[in-house]
Amino acid sequence: MGIKPDAMSYTSDYFDYLYDMAIKLIKQGDAYADDTDQETMREQRWNGIASKRRDRTVEENLRAFEEMKKGSEEGLQHCIRAKMSVDNPNKALRDPVIYRCNVETPHHRTGSKWKIYPTYDFACPVVDSYEGITHALRSTEYTDRNREYHMHHFSFLI
Repeated sequence: MGIKPDAMSYTSDYFDYLYDMAIKLIKQGDAYADDTDQETMREQRWNGIASKRRDRTVEENLRAFEEMKKGSEEGLQHCIRAKMSVDNPNKALRDPVIYRCNVETPHHRTGSKWKIYPTYDFACPVVDSYEGITHALRSTEYTDRNREYHMHHFSFLI
């Protein structure tokens, strides 16, 4: 395409910032810790059923996120989900996972500093917003996620 970037960055350059933004979402009541098994979570999202963990208190969610950060046995059972919708016709908007644990494989840039990692669906709009990105070129497999991208993107500009 002949496009030459002005600068190059890596999502891992922003892990501290992304962590802070996840804490902010939890404190605002816009994200929660969920220990629902993957199969049940998939079924609930497909059928528009709220997770039993969706209405946890902020304190419970922060405690679980801290356990995730430690990579503890309890933490490994959890993920963090954005509290967006349980029954939106666009299934990509049904409380997507925004943070997961990974204690098995050290990160190729940050080593074993982190045991939790933001998902693509969370990291891209947050980092783009932080960097002031106004246009993103993505392939068509992300079409269902465009609305999610813009919802995250604008929520951090306010």
